Amino acid sequence: MQPQGAVRQPLVSAMRLPDRDAGGVQAAGKRKAVRGRLLILALSLGVAVLIAAGAALLWADRASRAPVPETAPAAAPPKAASPPLAGGGAPSANQIIEALKPSPSPSLPTRGVRPTVEAEAPAAVRTVDEALASMKAAKVAFNTPERGTVAKPMVVEAVLSTHLPAEALKVRIEAEGKVGVADLTVSDRMAATLAGGAAFDVSPAGPQEQWVPDSQETRWTWTVTPRAVGDQILTISFDAILTINGKEGRRTVNTLTRHIQIAVGWPETAADWLDLVKHVGEDVSWIWATLILPAAGFVWAWVRRRRRAAAPPRQVG
Repeated sequence: MQPQGAVRQPLVSAMRLPDRDAGGVQAAGKRKAVRGRLLILALSLGVAVLIAAGAALLWADRASRAPVPETAPAAAPPKAASPPLAGGGAPSANQIIEALKPSPSPSLPTRGVRPTVEAEAPAAVRTVDEALASMKAAKVAFNTPERGTVAKPMVVEAVLSTHLPAEALKVRIEAEGKVGVADLTVSDRMAATLAGGAAFDVSPAGPQEQWVPDSQETRWTWTVTPRAVGDQILTISFDAILTINGKEGRRTVNTLTRHIQIAVGWPETAADWLDLVKHVGEDVSWIWATLILPAAGFVWAWVRRRRRAAAPPRQVG
């Protein structure tokens, strides 16, 4: 017959076993939930790092395209030539004495005679008024599209000349649409800008600078893609860039601004609708990569955690 204490000890251990198993299951569930949150956080951080890396690469590419000024090497001073020796043989004592004598100093100007001064080169433009006075008259022609279609690109051109007449400039425009000509004043360097706000995507965007020679015309070309339906307005402007006193500081003077009204409609053919779907898909691709995927991962982890919490604990037989 076994002692009474020996019989009670196994019974107590058997009664405590289910509680320990339930506690282990809960702890394992908490660890998995923590791992899920860490996974979501890692995915979000990875997407942020990719976006930052792309922005850094874009900035580095633009910085590498900036022109680097080249400095011309300084010319070496000419060496003074030694006087030749008479006879070509060994120098005599008199020749050595003459060679050692100091050269005479340049004579000073006498009283009443002013020394000659080299004429200075004509100075560059020194003031804003002088820069404005140096501007020249010119003409610019540009096409004005009257109708457009959402997501269908169209071309806008501008041709500027200081010597061609209006009719000759109109022939230089190759893009579709009505062609207009306007008078303006120009400097040696001009900037043209085409802007459409949120209703248009314009490429290239921002001011486009070019030198303006007198011997030939200057051309700008933009690709414009409508984004909104209705009567929309494009704005084309020309600015003269003035360099004051040869310094890097510049002054921009607006010489012409025109508004182009375009009636934008929905696509009318199957091909135009396909182009619209393609452009919309390209616009939302970055949203899918940066927002939707991390959000879907977070929702999936949350649903999985809720299911595990609602599931009954396992019974250990």
